Amino acid sequence: MPVWEMLERMPSSELSEWLAYEMENPFGPEIDNWNSANIAATLLNVNRSKRSDPIAKASDLMPSYKPKEDEYSEDRDIAKVQGITAFYEKHNGND
Repeated sequence: MPVWEMLERMPSSELSEWLAYEMENPFGPEIDNWNSANIAATLLNVNRSKRSDPIAKASDLMPSYKPKEDEYSEDRDIAKVQGITAFYEKHNGND
């Protein structure tokens, strides 16, 4: 289903439920990256040459896509969610 069709068919209440679900049960590319980093850290640790070698952690192996601190804005995130909600309410007429 194309995104535009989903946006026309899904009420804002359902979108809110999905957002809440994703916060409790993450899914998507970021969680896939964590799973891969855990596997890579395990392989690095079982193949360390010496006990004195540093222990690899999954967090050490995660790609960094986060914006710089001065670029992040919680207000911008809130505005995005409000915009999405307003779009659904306008186009679906139900909430």
